[in-house]
Amino acid sequence: MSKQAIETVQRFIAALEARDWRAVARHLTGDFVFSGPPQPLRRDGFLALMKALGNALPDWSFNLHDIQYAAGGTVSAKMRITGTHTARLALPMPGLPPLPPTGKKVALPEECVEFVPAGDKVAAFAIIPVPGGGISGLLRQLGAELPVQQT
Repeated sequence: MSKQAIETVQRFIAALEARDWRAVARHLTGDFVFSGPPQPLRRDGFLALMKALGNALPDWSFNLHDIQYAAGGTVSAKMRITGTHTARLALPMPGLPPLPPTGKKVALPEECVEFVPAGDKVAAFAIIPVPGGGISGLLRQLGAELPVQQT
């Protein structure tokens, strides 16, 4: 099971990095949840976010490494997202206007991630946030900020 779980995660990440959105969608369970800054996303929200990032940063890479099968059937790894902002970034987030291409290269800090495989699909993908990481870190490197949430 551990080898299959790791291979499932590797295929999922490869599809994301190839921007093969049909393959990415096939790798997600119907109740998929992405947990990470700025907020948890369900399947469709995650796909919209990844499409926006993949279109704006065509060389987007998770640089996934140290992949390990963990107790309870999860797969843990480390990643260090990199990419170059060469096209309009229109994140599906309220109050955040599209960001014209900056040409800037981004390199987020290393983050720990965890996946919950379900057969040949992924049921959950969680990022353990670190300072300077996530969407807010990406936007800061591009010269933008997340909008302040009204409470």
